[in-house]
Amino acid sequence: EPIHGRKVWFLTPPDQRPPFDPEETTLTWIRKHLTALAETPGFLQCTLYPGDALYFPSKWWHATFNLDQTVFISTFVNYPFTKSYKPPPPGAKTNPPLQNKKDDEEEEEEDDDDLFEP
Repeated sequence: EPIHGRKVWFLTPPDQRPPFDPEETTLTWIRKHLTALAETPGFLQCTLYPGDALYFPSKWWHATFNLDQTVFISTFVNYPFTKSYKPPPPGAKTNPPLQNKKDDEEEEEEDDDDLFEP
């Protein structure tokens, strides 16, 4: 998700490996390969703006290019609808549900009250 600036994403499915040279910059890669890649079945390109988010499945090939000075946050997730997700066996212990952050803040406020008394 871009916080500031714009970022272009180029994606191809797992079975459509694009040419890759670790010595090339993304700009060089775009200039050399983008026209041919645009003809590749399943090729996708999109531009993300601040507040946008993008999900793409595991094992998809991807490249990005910042159009501006960009601040960007990303994370990798393993949602139940991905092929690699394996549900816990019946009766297995799982992580407890997350606590409500507001409840935690109220507890902290109560504990810190005496810090501000003269």
